[in-house]
Amino acid sequence: MLTTPGAPPPIHEVVVARTAVTALCGSVERWFCDVARNLDDPPHLPDPPSSVDARLPRELVDAWSAVRRAGTRQEVFAVLRLLWVADRLDGLRHLQVELAGTASMLP
Repeated sequence: MLTTPGAPPPIHEVVVARTAVTALCGSVERWFCDVARNLDDPPHLPDPPSSVDARLPRELVDAWSAVRRAGTRQEVFAVLRLLWVADRLDGLRHLQVELAGTASMLP
């Protein structure tokens, strides 16, 4: 949730950032589900993502710049929540690389 009840809707950049983070969440979730489904069949384990980009998604950088210019407290809180989720996703993406390498070695 990006806004509190009764607050104005978030600015465009925040909505775009939320969409990008939601897509990243879905991608990471699908990968972990595929690993879980194929643990007993190592040749069908999914490959890890080709690269893990430690940089923030451009949409989050743009949203942060926009809310700083807008100066609304609620918008800042919304982007901070998205940044927190993006940070957690970064950790999960690094874990994907480790799991892909070790899952195939399971007995």
